[in-house]
Amino acid sequence: MAESTAWTMTLLASAQGGAGMAESLCFWVLAIGALAGAVGVVISKEIIRTAMCLLATLVAMAGLYFLLGGYFLGAVQLIVYAGGTLVLIVFGVMLTARSPQVSFEPRWFEMAAGAVICAVLLATLLHVVLRTTWPGEAGDVPDATVAAIGQQFLGDYLVPFEAASILLLVVMIGAAFLARPIRRDRRRSRRNV
Repeated sequence: MAESTAWTMTLLASAQGGAGMAESLCFWVLAIGALAGAVGVVISKEIIRTAMCLLATLVAMAGLYFLLGGYFLGAVQLIVYAGGTLVLIVFGVMLTARSPQVSFEPRWFEMAAGAVICAVLLATLLHVVLRTTWPGEAGDVPDATVAAIGQQFLGDYLVPFEAASILLLVVMIGAAFLARPIRRDRRRSRRNV
């Protein structure tokens, strides 16, 4: 009896270690995917490839949120950013660009300015990370669940939530209006007036 109990405890401990190993593997796969997508956004010169790299980065970040237990934040990341914002960017590019294969050719001073900004942001991030005292133990998980957040959105914060969605709709309609092609006969009639 004691022998079977010891064997069961060993089996449970190895299963928990395997779950930790799988979680670590998922974290590293998602982190490397997010990093690779972000690098792809920066170095890509074609708009469509840049948008696809951005999609990969946003989906990997949502996966990291899910892995950390932030289910609402992961869902918002997928729905709002990966679903809504990226689609808006792609439609904006398709409506305004002459060709989806338009490539970027940055000038030297734009690249230099971007490098300086990146260096300053990296130095600031490293300063904050190295100066912060990180807690050794995990804290308590707050009681806020997706249901409680949904109740807040559809209760106390309904008006600002809907105002933001109407604002996004107006911006999208305005972008489509500004990007529409102007017909030559309209331009001629305006010149004659």
